[in-house]
This record gives sequence, C-alpha cells and structure tokens, in this order.
Amino acid sequence: MAYFFGEKERQIDSNNRLPVPKEWRAGLTDRGQNDVMLLARSNRIEVYPYHLFFIMLQDERRLSLEKQVADRKSRLGRLIEQKKVDAKGRVQLPPKLLKTANIPTGNVIVVGAIDHIEIWDPSLYQETEAADTDGIL
Repeated sequence: MAYFFGEKERQIDSNNRLPVPKEWRAGLTDRGQNDVMLLARSNRIEVYPYHLFFIMLQDERRLSLEKQVADRKSRLGRLIEQKKVDAKGRVQLPPKLLKTANIPTGNVIVVGAIDHIEIWDPSLYQETEAADTDGIL
C-alpha cells in the first residue's frame, strides 16, 4: 500500500493534464496498474490508486440498501472516472470533474492525503485551511 504525504504546487495544462509529483507516481500506479480513479467533490478532486478504490467500493456495498444510500450512490457514481497515468506521469482531468470541484485550469495545489491525492484550487484550499476548526493544525 502506498502513502502520499505533503503539499505541492502544480499546473494543469491546456489539455487538462496534471503532472503527478514524481515521488507519488509509483504509489498511484501500484501493482502494475496505470489506471487511477478520480472522484469529484464540491471543492476538490480525489485521485485513488485503482485497487484501493475498489476496496472502498466493496465497503460501500456492505451498507444498507435504504433509499438514502441508493440515492447517494447514483449521485456519487456520475462523479467518478477512470483514467490512465501516461508515460510522462500525467493524468487527464475530465472537464465535468473540474467543474464539479470548482477547479480552473492553471495552478493547483496537490495534497497527499495519506491513502490518496487531492487536487485543489489554491484559493479554496487556503480558505479551507484557514477555517480548520477540528484542531489538527
């Protein structure tokens, strides 16, 4: 299992490709799998190693089939995409996910979130960090 730590500035190019920090590439493409899973949230895109994402989905399937959970799954499913890390260590970010996460092309903050990577708009990231109230920082 790979772990991701730290915070880096990166540039999304005009083709919506993000260069993955070199020290994180091996962890994302763990087990010979060049695919990664992207999940858009309202303020960030989460990038998971392929195998880890499916372990998480198995945990999700164990949840109740109540309507609330089923509705959540359909909303979540439309915000997930599978992409490859190319030979230069870049991953292409779909426009729909960038829009959902409020991330413009250009400069971004890439954060190691222990078991996955998060991509943030710098201003949203700073606001979130400034509003940290759970005492971690």
